Amino acid sequence: MQTLKLAKTLTTLISQLSDMFSNIISYQLNIIMKILTELSIIITIPTIIVGLWGVNTKVPFQSSMPGFFIVSIITVIATLTCYIVLKHIKYL
Repeated sequence: MQTLKLAKTLTTLISQLSDMFSNIISYQLNIIMKILTELSIIITIPTIIVGLWGVNTKVPFQSSMPGFFIVSIITVIATLTCYIVLKHIKYL
């Protein structure tokens, strides 16, 4: 009788340990997913700007020599603005 009680107790303990490890792994995965989501939000802005500027139609600054640098500066400013806004609302 005592052996059965001990076996049930150990089974419960092992089950609880398994749940604890599962929760720890799930928590770490949530942190990683949050970081990846933050990065994808920030990287989306330069992707959209460069994608729209790279189409085969007439776009601003296409014929001017410093056009590439102007678009690059606009992209950096927009990305930094997004980063600052996300930091301000404590999303990052």
